[in-house]
Amino acid sequence: MKAPHQFRRFVVFSNLFISFCAALLTAETIFLFGFSCNYHSYDILVFFGTLFVYTLHYFLKKELTVPDERQTWRKSNKWLFKYILAFSLAGTIVASAMLLEITSSIRFTAKIFFLFVLLLIGLLSVFYSHPTKLLRDQSLRKFGRFKLLYLSLIWTVTTGLVPLLLLHGENGLKINFLHVSIFLFHRLIFIGSIAFLFNIYDYHEDKESNTNTFAVSWGQKRSLVVGKWFFLFLNLAASVVFIISFGATTVFFLIAVFIPVVVVYWLYGKFDPAEPESSFVLRYDGLMIIKALLLIFATVISKN
Repeated sequence: MKAPHQFRRFVVFSNLFISFCAALLTAETIFLFGFSCNYHSYDILVFFGTLFVYTLHYFLKKELTVPDERQTWRKSNKWLFKYILAFSLAGTIVASAMLLEITSSIRFTAKIFFLFVLLLIGLLSVFYSHPTKLLRDQSLRKFGRFKLLYLSLIWTVTTGLVPLLLLHGENGLKINFLHVSIFLFHRLIFIGSIAFLFNIYDYHEDKESNTNTFAVSWGQKRSLVVGKWFFLFLNLAASVVFIISFGATTVFFLIAVFIPVVVVYWLYGKFDPAEPESSFVLRYDGLMIIKALLLIFATVISKN
């Protein structure tokens, strides 16, 4: 096996890549709304928290009848997987302590609400993989039709809403509710358009585990057609409203907002169910990195 392929599998299947995607989307929120540098500690928490949750998910995940690329890699690197789990947990604890020290200066009620939301996100993320008595010994991912919205909401709340709660609590600063709602809707639709592609890619796995997602109900071909046009319309609509709301009419902002929409549409047309998972994740989740970097760049340029 060639070294580049080995490295690609390590970066993807160790969950370092998806954790970086989450951290960069959070950084996009921080830059866009002009946070103080202190709150980049929350960005660190998002990285380690995502790494821990995703590693735990695959650690607890039931093995498939027909092993896939990720499962084969995990079996060959059990020792590494355990180290990553311990490393990510330690990082999450340290980052949480750093953030708690910083948030000590914000208003008490805002801090309590922030901590509650953070705890809720953690519990929901764990229950996504781990069965609970509240759901009749089932995990949240087993509710297939809810899976798409659930994942999109978790990512939107983690990378978008929670940082904004920090801003709201800092010295009583006010944020515009409509402004924030439009931003979160824009983030939700973008994440949803990517998550739906992963639902289609996971068609056979979900069907085997009796997880009735939209893709399982409709089939891969129909889901691709519906998803391509449905999310094109929603992404365009959300982008236009986002630009109007933020007054982001500069060339850099227009490019930053609309390029990801075009690329998402293009990726639906390039979908290949037989593509190896490691390259599929890099290609499709990598769009989050492109989107975040474009908007961060446009924000920095507009302020200079």
